[in-house]
Amino acid sequence: MSRPAAATALQRLGRALTLGAPSYDPGQERRIRRMLRDLGSGARVLDLGSGGRNWGPTVIGMDVSPHPQVKVLGDGHRLPFRDDQLDAVLCTGVLEHVEDAERVTAEIWRVLRPGGLVYVAVPFLQGYHAASGTEQDFRRLTHVGLRRVLSRFTERETGVSGGPSSALAWVLREYLALLVGGPGRLYSLAYLLSGWLTVWIKYFDSVTASRPLAYRVACGFYFIGSKAGAGRSSVGWA
Repeated sequence: MSRPAAATALQRLGRALTLGAPSYDPGQERRIRRMLRDLGSGARVLDLGSGGRNWGPTVIGMDVSPHPQVKVLGDGHRLPFRDDQLDAVLCTGVLEHVEDAERVTAEIWRVLRPGGLVYVAVPFLQGYHAASGTEQDFRRLTHVGLRRVLSRFTERETGVSGGPSSALAWVLREYLALLVGGPGRLYSLAYLLSGWLTVWIKYFDSVTASRPLAYRVACGFYFIGSKAGAGRSSVGWA
């Protein structure tokens, strides 16, 4: 086998064996499905930074990079929608990658109708991960930091999105890989192997994410809010 062919074969094998992010939030899909179900089949919903996700025909996928599931190309600093036009906006794993998080959340507020819903998930204890094709990974937020960024919305529910076990899996994977050094092929191989060694840890979040003090070392947080007139129901963070 020639060197180019061997390199291509190794790249394909690497992609096949890639585990993806070590974070695990068993409740996120359930929460989003519940929101979409409650909104009804006629709702207009935007998935901002959707990538390859597909939540159904009523959800508009928007991203900075083209993808078969993406209907609108662009970023969140200027949303191509009129004021008060959408029933809900999903924004998961996005705010850490934008230059101005407050401007993006202001845009979400602008395009939501009164009473419209927003679902936001952000990282807290996660390793550096640039947005696809960029070097953009600007911030991490605590639970109180997320509330502050979204303070104009009426809080309906907040909680841990990826708990202490996911945070441990992520940091341990990075730590074991960097012992090898890098960057380069050896580091990439070490990162792959350390991922396989640590991936199982994140699944303990089925227990640890619900612990009362899980927010102190959580992998991330989520926030569900409304534009106007909603009640408040949140977890009891100290």
